[in-house]
Amino acid sequence: MKYQNSNKMYLAREVVMNPVTVGTVIYDNIEFVPNIVDFQVVFKDKDGNELYPVCDYCGPVENSQGSGTMVGSYNKGQANMKKVHTAEIYLTIQSAQEVFTSNKAIRITNHEGGNYGNTQNFNDKYYRETFFVSVHTRNLAKPIAIAETTGESIGQTSSYNK
Repeated sequence: MKYQNSNKMYLAREVVMNPVTVGTVIYDNIEFVPNIVDFQVVFKDKDGNELYPVCDYCGPVENSQGSGTMVGSYNKGQANMKKVHTAEIYLTIQSAQEVFTSNKAIRITNHEGGNYGNTQNFNDKYYRETFFVSVHTRNLAKPIAIAETTGESIGQTSSYNK
């Protein structure tokens, strides 16, 4: 979300009571990470290769990355979604106020190499830091996943994407 009257961003969340049945919003637009400079999610398969595009309902960005190409009965973005093994998440935040007494030239590179590498250059008095986490997605899969080798559904007791 954007702060009012500013180009600065923050990470927000929404709390919903009974999201499946009623969907009553209790809290909306609650700030929990201020002063976001960069937010990236890079999806990888079980061999560590980047997957792109990755989407369930693919939009213009994913279509420009080749999502319209069919892979079996799925478009490429949907087929890649079923192969996601890990998600690398990069979150860069900056201080709310200026910290340094004079401008400092700072270069931040998140996810070096690959297709989603992102380098940003700053020359100001703010301090910035990047946080990184790698998330294994085995518990985030849709209830029905298709095994790559057999094409059969993986049961709940079976392992997923080892």
